[in-house]
Amino acid sequence: MKIRELRLHRGWLDRGWAAIQTSTLTLTVRKKLLGSFLVMIVLLGVLGWISMSRIASMQQENEKITSSWLFSIETINRINLLAEQMLALQATMIMEPNEDNKKQFMPEAGKLFTAIEGNMEQYATKIRTEEEQAYFDALSKAWRNYKDYYSDAFVLSTRVNFVEGSGTYAGQITKMLTSSQGAYQTMQNQINLLVQLNHDGAMASTEESKRLYQNALRDTIITLLIAVAAAIGLSMVISNHFANPVRQVSLALQRIAEGDLTLNNLQVSNRDEIGQLVNSLNKMSLNLRTLLLQIQGASIHVAASSEQLLASSEKNAKAAEHVTQSVQIVAAGSENQMQSATETSMAMEEMTMGALRIAQSTAEVSELAIETSRQAEAGNSTMQAFVGIMNNISDSVRRSGEEMHRLEGHSHEIGSITKLIGDIAKQTVMLALNAAIESARAGEHGRGFAVVSQEVRKLAEQSNVAVKQITDIINKIQNDTQHAAGTMRQGLHAVEQGITAIENVSSSFSIIVQSTENVTDKIQDAASAAQQMAASSQHVSASILVMSSIARTSSSSAKTVAATTDGQLVSVNEITASAYSLSHVAQDLSDLVGSFKVTAE
Repeated sequence: MKIRELRLHRGWLDRGWAAIQTSTLTLTVRKKLLGSFLVMIVLLGVLGWISMSRIASMQQENEKITSSWLFSIETINRINLLAEQMLALQATMIMEPNEDNKKQFMPEAGKLFTAIEGNMEQYATKIRTEEEQAYFDALSKAWRNYKDYYSDAFVLSTRVNFVEGSGTYAGQITKMLTSSQGAYQTMQNQINLLVQLNHDGAMASTEESKRLYQNALRDTIITLLIAVAAAIGLSMVISNHFANPVRQVSLALQRIAEGDLTLNNLQVSNRDEIGQLVNSLNKMSLNLRTLLLQIQGASIHVAASSEQLLASSEKNAKAAEHVTQSVQIVAAGSENQMQSATETSMAMEEMTMGALRIAQSTAEVSELAIETSRQAEAGNSTMQAFVGIMNNISDSVRRSGEEMHRLEGHSHEIGSITKLIGDIAKQTVMLALNAAIESARAGEHGRGFAVVSQEVRKLAEQSNVAVKQITDIINKIQNDTQHAAGTMRQGLHAVEQGITAIENVSSSFSIIVQSTENVTDKIQDAASAAQQMAASSQHVSASILVMSSIARTSSSSAKTVAATTDGQLVSVNEITASAYSLSHVAQDLSDLVGSFKVTAE
């Protein structure tokens, strides 16, 4: 009954094995590993692209601040400084009593004209909005008016000696000074508007840079967390998917090697090469149980036949009349024994072929495990390359920080220039006070000189106020620059944290490589166990051949006794010896089969 059930299960396994062999595998071990690595590479590529694009945007904003807004502020401040120098030169030229000295002022004035117009041309190339263009047009118009008044001042200075008094030109001088002061004040107003406009633009660019950095930091952290979670999830899924079935196969082969064939069929969800290995193991286990049960039945039958043969020989020794009947019994038993031995030999050959197929499948799985290890090492190499990319990103952020440091240095230089302007304004105030004192001493002749000195003093005080405003603006720019530099350092720290996380992912790949190597060792142990099983099957087959030979000898002896009644006694002795030999062989075969456990107790 048990043999029939085992044969029925074996038929089911044969049909299942044939269906697996003829079907096309949808997902092999290689495809699963390649798919996992591809997912990681895509996530890492997205992380690198986001970081690079955000850094490029921040770099554009920094370049915009450096090449546009700060350049415009520096240019307009130079124009303001040159205009103040023009005003101071105008006052000096008017108050100079020596005609020869007055002629020397024109070349210097020409240089200042050229410098102011050159700076205005440079500023015109950086105009960005219609509002800025309108302010610049108003500044250009005021500058042209001021140049005209400056020319009038030079003409009057050649006609009037302020030491001797203005005489009939007093009205023209007063009008000229008033108009010149108005034009200069218009220039100052437009310059202040342009400075404020550029300051607002620089502040807007700074805020945009902050926003881009915050977005970049947020996107980088989110993508990095997703990549780490995916890496951990994939490593857990892959390790469970391959390690559990291989562990079951290893334990099953160990029990079979120890002679325990009572294990149940292994159940796994794998539909790849590992699933084929498990099905082959289930089929081999069933074939071994069936074969050993057949051998056990045959050994019992042989033992019974040998006992009958021995009893018959003893009876033949006592009674010759029972010789023919005993010989027939012996002949029948020998034929059954020979038939059983033939069937057993065929079953052993099938078991040997199954063991060889298991060894071959195990070798193929071992090769796949080795290929898995190589693919994992390739993934580890890819992670190392991405660490290099993240280092490049870190260098870019560090260079951006150095650019911000240089911007801070430029702002300090602008502050130094502004301080120089303030010192000049203070000196101008002192000169105006001295001029007022001298005019008071001159009395009526120095009245015009007093008016001029008063105007100069007012201009100097206004310049001092403007210098303070510019200093406040520059201090704000310096603070913003320092804040931006701190933000860049935070970005560098975030990138370094990203590098650390990627190195942790690389360590996970190394663990996968080590686990794959352990799986390869287990599979090779399974192959060795299958080869030992094949050797044991060949040994059993050899024993069955010996038993078959003995059965043939017994059959020949029985036929000889039946044909030759004269040598009955000799034949009976031969049959007795053969019965003893057959009994020993049956006992040996029974002991060999008894070493295997085929049913649960």
